[in-house]
Amino acid sequence: MKKKLITGAVIMIIGGSFYSVPAIAKPDTSSMIENRFKIKREKMMTQLNQVLSKVDVEVKETIKEKIAIKEEALVRAEEEAKARATQEQAQQVANEQAAQEQQAATTQQTPPVEQNEPSANSAAPDATTGASQNNWQERSNKGREYGERLSDPNLSHEERRNIVEEKKNYFRNGR
Repeated sequence: MKKKLITGAVIMIIGGSFYSVPAIAKPDTSSMIENRFKIKREKMMTQLNQVLSKVDVEVKETIKEKIAIKEEALVRAEEEAKARATQEQAQQVANEQAAQEQQAATTQQTPPVEQNEPSANSAAPDATTGASQNNWQERSNKGREYGERLSDPNLSHEERRNIVEEKKNYFRNGR
């Protein structure tokens, strides 16, 4: 048994020396593998940085384009708002003018005070008779009435056309 122990120990010593000698003699593969991975990692990082820089430039350009489009839309919206404001202002002015004209028309509706007595300075009698003067007043009043009816903004096109036809017929026929 002693022999077996000694031979086993010798085999282990000899085997261990053979095993350790080639490991020392061979170059370190783990450091070579690490160097390869470092080189591959560096290449991948440079490629990644290049791709990222290209993407970054493209993204910045698209963002600039989108910002420009939004700015143009804002400018258009501001211009439209200004146009609407000026249009509303013009509409208000037109409404005010129409109200003033209507007010002026209502003040003109009151018939002027006429002198029934001839003045002492005029020796010649009036050329118009009472009948023709009444006819003139009647026509004048009828004309004002048509004007008031036509000044209504709520009239449809068809109603307005009918009123105009009625007015034309009245003044053509004399009554």
